[in-house]
Amino acid sequence: MELRSSIPAAALDERDDEPRPGDGDGEFDWNDDLWAGARRDPMPAGADAVTIVLPRFTQEQEGEQRAARLLLREGLVLVAVAAFQAALAWRAAGVGTNVADQTAMVKAGHQEIAHLLHGRHVIRYETVLPGSPVLYPVLAAALDSVGGMHAVRAVNLWLVLLATVGVHCTARRLYGPVAGALAAGLFAGLGPTLHLSVSGTYDAPAACLLVWAAFFAVRFAFADGRHAVWLVPVLMLAANWTSYITVLWDPVILALVAFAGPGYRAWKTSRSWNAQRVALVTGVLAEITLLVGRAPTFTGIATTVMNRSAAHATAGVVLRHGAQWLGPVLIAALLGTIVAGWRLWRGSVGRAEVGVWVTLLVAGLLAPLNQLRWHSLDGSVSHCALSGAFAAVAAGAFLARLCSWAGRAGAAWRVVALGAMCAALVPLGLAGASQAATHTGSATKATRSVAGEG
Repeated sequence: MELRSSIPAAALDERDDEPRPGDGDGEFDWNDDLWAGARRDPMPAGADAVTIVLPRFTQEQEGEQRAARLLLREGLVLVAVAAFQAALAWRAAGVGTNVADQTAMVKAGHQEIAHLLHGRHVIRYETVLPGSPVLYPVLAAALDSVGGMHAVRAVNLWLVLLATVGVHCTARRLYGPVAGALAAGLFAGLGPTLHLSVSGTYDAPAACLLVWAAFFAVRFAFADGRHAVWLVPVLMLAANWTSYITVLWDPVILALVAFAGPGYRAWKTSRSWNAQRVALVTGVLAEITLLVGRAPTFTGIATTVMNRSAAHATAGVVLRHGAQWLGPVLIAALLGTIVAGWRLWRGSVGRAEVGVWVTLLVAGLLAPLNQLRWHSLDGSVSHCALSGAFAAVAAGAFLARLCSWAGRAGAAWRVVALGAMCAALVPLGLAGASQAATHTGSATKATRSVAGEG
């Protein structure tokens, strides 16, 4: 847009010798942008008029408007992904919820509240439930007192939606907005994600905390904010105490700090020193929580995660279930890692970038590998949601790179490729909803005894 004004040519000639802004005193002209300090002179009669074109907006204003439009566009994409996930969760609601585990959480929470308020005797749930009994069970019991299990599941759905936003933010910071949108869509359509969205167990808040811990780890690695050195361990430890199984992903968080970002150029220190700082703060906070908390908490982690006795499920059954839950995102993450290794061999990327890809791929494989170590399917769908959050980031980045390669043949090809990938998310999400709806799960013997079923 332009602003046009007519000024006599003679008046312009007379102004050439006049002082510019700041050179002298005088009455301000009507056009402060052109002559901020010029005096107002009478217009000579019969003078010819010339047209001066002044810019309507500055370059900085245009940049701000462009950034605002981009932010609005990304916000609309996130809203669409959240609506897509909520619709799929509604489709999967009902059959796929594990009533025994939900009942165990709520019952343990009510007993813990009675113990905290009235000193009522309570069993040592730290070694029975796979999470701290004074965190999520207490919250679930409070929500149950207000709105029943529907309130518990509604809060869990909100937490899983927040985890989807965290996946988008992590992928966007690492690989760009297109990768963020595709990663969020992939994570939203996974069967394990939809299972957490409709269940009332501790896995939903644990996944949300773990995803945001990874995001702030990436922010710290990119030097977006030094406060992240505290947020990373706080969120990570909160996830650990909410669900003990999340300790398996703690090395992944530290690896993201070590490999992501520009390293020395960001903090004037090496990448390894960044990881050491986060590890040091994490160790100090973990020691404090162990000292002020209950002693059996560490025992519960060792019992339910590290020293858990193996079951009788065969390796083929465990791997088949893992492929069923995470197959599409793991394949895309593996292809992206292979491409990153090939680019490293050609010298177009550094070893640190390949390290990020490998870290995300390993994080995606942690849940199936741990179930294989246990020879058990107990909790496999919930644990696969944790792996899916990291694998979706790598998968979204690989698909975004495919769109970029298609864009080299023309902008139309890039639009077609992106549209095809977005369209493919719909059947993927419907398949995930079907998997979540048909998965009834099985409660452990411990949680069945807490719920009063055995």
